[in-house]
Amino acid sequence: MHPQDSTVKLQSGTAVVALKCAAEGFPPPVIIWLRNNSTVVNDSVTSNGSVSTLNLVLHTIKEENPNYMCVATNTMGRTYSSEAALTFAEIPTPKSLSTLKASGDDGMSQLLWPSIIVGIVAVLVVVMIVIVLKQKWWMRANSQRNLELVKTQQEFIELKIRNDPEFINQLRISQSTSTISTDSTQESTLSTTDGQEEAIDNELYLQGMDTENRNWEIPRNRLVITEEKLGGGEFGIVTKGVYLRTDGNQLPVAVKRLKENADQQDRIALIRELSILIHVGRHPNIVSLVGACTFEEPLCVVVELVSGGSLDKILRSSHVQPERDLPTYSNIWSRLTERELLKIALDVANGMKHLESKKCAHRDLASRNVLVGGGLVAKVADFGMSRDISRDGHYIKTTQGRIPWLWMSIEALKGISTIKGDVWSFGVVLWEIVTLGELPYRGVTGLVELHELLLEGARLEKPAHCSEEFYDVMLKCWQHSPDNRPSFEELSVILRQILEEQERTYINITLADEHGTGPFDTRL
Repeated sequence: MHPQDSTVKLQSGTAVVALKCAAEGFPPPVIIWLRNNSTVVNDSVTSNGSVSTLNLVLHTIKEENPNYMCVATNTMGRTYSSEAALTFAEIPTPKSLSTLKASGDDGMSQLLWPSIIVGIVAVLVVVMIVIVLKQKWWMRANSQRNLELVKTQQEFIELKIRNDPEFINQLRISQSTSTISTDSTQESTLSTTDGQEEAIDNELYLQGMDTENRNWEIPRNRLVITEEKLGGGEFGIVTKGVYLRTDGNQLPVAVKRLKENADQQDRIALIRELSILIHVGRHPNIVSLVGACTFEEPLCVVVELVSGGSLDKILRSSHVQPERDLPTYSNIWSRLTERELLKIALDVANGMKHLESKKCAHRDLASRNVLVGGGLVAKVADFGMSRDISRDGHYIKTTQGRIPWLWMSIEALKGISTIKGDVWSFGVVLWEIVTLGELPYRGVTGLVELHELLLEGARLEKPAHCSEEFYDVMLKCWQHSPDNRPSFEELSVILRQILEEQERTYINITLADEHGTGPFDTRL
């Protein structure tokens, strides 16, 4: 920092001038001052870090205008600043009122301008206070108004699995644009209804939000959070909300926040989940990020709201219980068709294929972490345990906590998670889909017991109503060596080919009638 030219105006015979110079280097330099190329001796020099200040106290006008410069010196050498010129000017002292008037308005201006400036600043401060108060009032009123709107639209964003025949039908007929995907070549046989136009519009809006170099921070005053709880985990809770879109419409969302007793590690875990969602990006078979509020508390991660609920509950709610004792059948009765179950399986494979392409291991893939929306479109959800494994391809678990051991691969039970471990979990999800939500490994009581059984070659048994070909897909996922398991890209191709075979039966499902009567294989 070079010293600057200065004009000295003597008032009452005295003037104070401070010249500043700064220099940095290694070793730290020493700064000296020169006046007309001669070292300054008598004047006061102060230092603050790398800044040196030359304080000049002047009493009389000098005949010459001196030049000042500073020199920075260390063991490596020296460098000179540019020169700063000192110019002297005398201000005449007024002797009478007539002399003051004769000298013009300069004296009056010096008195009036400070008062004018103070007045302007005071007015600006008052205006700013009024604006802030009005904005806070508007935000409070707007939030209350939106909360009332949310209450009146509970049916639209309702996320509750009801065990009635019409629930599956409502999902079946509510077509979503996310069924149009490059991952699916088959034509959709599901119909649309006029009542779902708003949901389709929201899907299109979400797709448009996923732009390159997007800032994921969203204004908190555009987010309305309700008290209705959707779920929770070890460190977070999920509640319903509404995001006020930039076009003025409302987007139903799910908001994940920390629990009140959460610690710093829990906060880091939520931030890690946010970073994974940003890294993964948007996909029609992934519960995608809408945005986040991180600039102020509470920290909120906002994702799209999937209206149907979790896959495990939907599978179980599709069960048809017999009204009377019926003979044993090799098929199973459900309100979901075989092709709908296969389509759900393909959706999950497509979502995981996207994660696979992003070098991201989910580590908690299960039917409970798959959500189903309009048109029975399945979306992989819950990235709380996900990890970016792009560096070495695997993640070694080193922390304690609850783990989904019934869905874990042999190597994952020993603490090593990979994409191929997710393939194993996907095989268990296929088994859940075929059995309409049965708990895997019924009768196994602990992790050690399961690990020993898997090492001995034991696998989940083939359900009686499942074809050998489809069960073979599961067995491919459960190969002992991760290298022998298929990729999700390969699984997606296999399932798409199965779905395109119109005349083959892979899951022997009998579609239940509207009254929910029919035989049920209790052996499953």
